[in-house]
Parts: sequence; structure tokens; C-alpha cells
Amino acid sequence: MIILNAASALLVDAGGRVLLQQRDDAPDLAFAGMWTFFGGAVEAGETHEQAVYREVAEELGWRDPKLVYWTTQVRPHVAAPDTHAVHNHIYVGRLTVSPNDLTLGEGQAMALFDAAAAGTMELAFWQHEPLRRFFREYVAGTLEIPE
Repeated sequence: MIILNAASALLVDAGGRVLLQQRDDAPDLAFAGMWTFFGGAVEAGETHEQAVYREVAEELGWRDPKLVYWTTQVRPHVAAPDTHAVHNHIYVGRLTVSPNDLTLGEGQAMALFDAAAAGTMELAFWQHEPLRRFFREYVAGTLEIPE
């Protein structure tokens, strides 16, 4: 099985809401129009930690978030689910700037979602399950997010 690596960031505001992006509506894009975490593929020669910082900078124009590794989600690859798997290394951090001060470089929208909204969402790339788990841990106080 071929393993592909991705890195994603869950950015949490002071009210406990998570910032998500809506994917670009390019016709050839998998899951066009669906909501997803910020992030993307780990490039050759990069660690997943380097990749998540690069992706946040590219997608939001934010160069200095404080992120910590949370979990890795293993999911099938959308193009060939029987032969590929994607390891999505998920990081969490505080959203210490206003979304109005961020520049959405990829995607078509971004918005903040709370636990109630997240409980009903179906995110692209099967990310709804990690998002629900995130809120369970966050509400329970078992997840530390750097300030």
C-alpha cells in the first residue's frame, strides 16, 4: 500500500470555535464546495510539522501560529481507495488573530464552527470524525491548545 502524507491545522478561537475552509469549486477538484481543515500534502523533504506551517502560511497568510501535534487520521485516498492511504497529521492551535485579518489564499470561504454545528457536518476527506473527536476532547478539557 502506498502511504501519502498530509498535514492539517485546527485553529480554535477564544470562544472554542474552529476555523474551517470551504474548498475551491474547481470542477476537477475532489469534494468541491465541501468544508475541510486547513492543510495539504507534505512535500518531498518536508516533515509534517514543516508542512502544516507552510500550508497555514499559504492558505491564510499567517506565518507565526503556535501549533502542537494532536493526532494522525488514516483515511483512504479518494482517487484509489484500494491502493492508497493518506496519513493526515493534525495539529491544533489558538486563533490569536481575527479571521478578518487573514487572507484566504485557497478555497472559496472560511468560517468558525462550534461543537453543535460540527456534530452535524460532513467534511471532505472524512474529516468529520476527527472534528467531532476534537470537540469531545476540547469540551472535556483533555486537549491542551497552546496560547
